[in-house]
Amino acid sequence: MEMDLNNLINKIQQDGIDSAGKKAKEIIDQAEKKAADIVQKAQKMGADIIEQSQKKADQYQRSSIDTIKQSSRDVLLTLRSRVQEFFGRIVKEEVSKSLSTEVIQEAILKIAEKFSPDQEIEVILTEEEKKALKDSLIRELQKRKAEIKTTDKIDRGFRIGQKGTNSFFDFSETAIAEAFVKFLNPKLVKQLDINLGIGQEEKNNG
Repeated sequence: MEMDLNNLINKIQQDGIDSAGKKAKEIIDQAEKKAADIVQKAQKMGADIIEQSQKKADQYQRSSIDTIKQSSRDVLLTLRSRVQEFFGRIVKEEVSKSLSTEVIQEAILKIAEKFSPDQEIEVILTEEEKKALKDSLIRELQKRKAEIKTTDKIDRGFRIGQKGTNSFFDFSETAIAEAFVKFLNPKLVKQLDINLGIGQEEKNNG
């Protein structure tokens, strides 16, 4: 009887140990599985964070490069504009120097001769130039019934046209300079673009 009791106690103890061991193994397995899941999620999250960070870094780099390119282009275009303005001023100054009183009066006479004798003409020039007109030119203009007017809207040069039509050939320094600039500007811009690399930059961007 005592033997059976001992066997029963041992069996109970063994069953308890086996049950506890099994339970412990289940807990350990579950813990290991959760740990693996956590590690896997952490790795995926880390990869996502790295990927997003890389994308943001690439985007920022592209944005920075675009900003630098645009800023560089703006600087070049501003420089080109300044050179054109300087060129325009130089042309106007040179035209003004070339329009001496003698040149103006000779030009008035030659252009007046292009009108037919029956056309009444009108000459507009500065008060200073009118006072400097030679007597021979005044007589010639009088023959053609020319009316000589003055204006403060012209610095140098003159305008001439048929009387009463409000249509004039403009030989003022501003008009002559603008004509020169209009003719030479495309060539100047082309050369500036080559020297500044603006055209090449647009080609590369395209």
